[in-house]
Amino acid sequence: MKMKKIVSLLLAVSMTVGLAACGGNPDPAPANSQAVSSEGPKTDADGTVKTIRLSTNNPDTNSTTKAMQHFADLVGERTEGSLKVEVYPNAQLGTEDNVFQQVMTGTLDMAVVSPGVIGNVAKEAMIFSFPFLIDGYDTYFALTANEDFREKLFGAIQEQTGCVPLAFTCGAPRGVGNTKKEIRTTDDLRGMKIRTQGSPIVIDTFTAFGATATSIPFKEVYTGLSQNLIDGEDSTVVAQLDMKFIEVNNYFTELYTVFQNMLLLCSGFTWETLTPEQQDIIRECAMEAQKTANELGQEEVETAHDRAAEARSDFKITDDLTAEERATFVDAVAPVWEKYKGEVGAEFFDFSYDLIQELQKG
Repeated sequence: MKMKKIVSLLLAVSMTVGLAACGGNPDPAPANSQAVSSEGPKTDADGTVKTIRLSTNNPDTNSTTKAMQHFADLVGERTEGSLKVEVYPNAQLGTEDNVFQQVMTGTLDMAVVSPGVIGNVAKEAMIFSFPFLIDGYDTYFALTANEDFREKLFGAIQEQTGCVPLAFTCGAPRGVGNTKKEIRTTDDLRGMKIRTQGSPIVIDTFTAFGATATSIPFKEVYTGLSQNLIDGEDSTVVAQLDMKFIEVNNYFTELYTVFQNMLLLCSGFTWETLTPEQQDIIRECAMEAQKTANELGQEEVETAHDRAAEARSDFKITDDLTAEERATFVDAVAPVWEKYKGEVGAEFFDFSYDLIQELQKG
């Protein structure tokens, strides 16, 4: 199986990176949790319950974490308790890159991982990182529900990573928060040190904007901002609240560069230990969780401005860029599109682009 070939190649690197990333973390597991090996979820002593660990980078107040808890509840109910999903929020089990490696190598059962991170292995996932490709929620919801798109993307991810993609979470429009000044054009970003995801296309996007892109773990962004190690970060208004960036940032600009989303991945090792009936139930529950994530996520974003104003009245949110101001960002990333279209794969890019254009026409 190709998955096992890939995993064997990744294992040595994964073990080294995983130990380095997690070495300083205490064991976050609850008292009744079970250790997970590459043989799949741990079965309780009486042989009746399999415990599946699911990691998310988001705090427990975030819509993605809430949707994953809903997924866990559904799985427990519909398997009559034979499968128990434990959700670990706030990167308790490691950074995004680290838990992605854990899922690929079978040392973790499930994780919610961003396409930017997945795209480092399965290039097709980078389609969500193309700046200014998706224009709004209607397009995003229709795209991620489209069966042809899911089949092509999920198949590519499974083939290249060994992970089984199950569902998407809600997309949130991304912009840039910072401690220094209001951002209205690329000139305002020039020379600023901005934290981005480790995805090459995201790094190149902010480099094209004139910023100095740097990648640090998401959990370290608050410290980086407060200690002036970075000037700002590529994120969302929701992150200003959830991660308390609003306490140190003074400005946020809605750029709508991409719709930040994540995918729920299951380790191929874990998947192979499940019965066909359990696999069907998990797929069904994941799709229901995707709908929940969409509803909660959109509501979360739509109320974020008011919640930010309530949390801090002098926090400046810029969401009124003129067409000319927005064009400075859109025009700057034309070379980024040209560079990465080939990496995603011409056939998959053309299919995705044409589908998105069709969906945006309504």
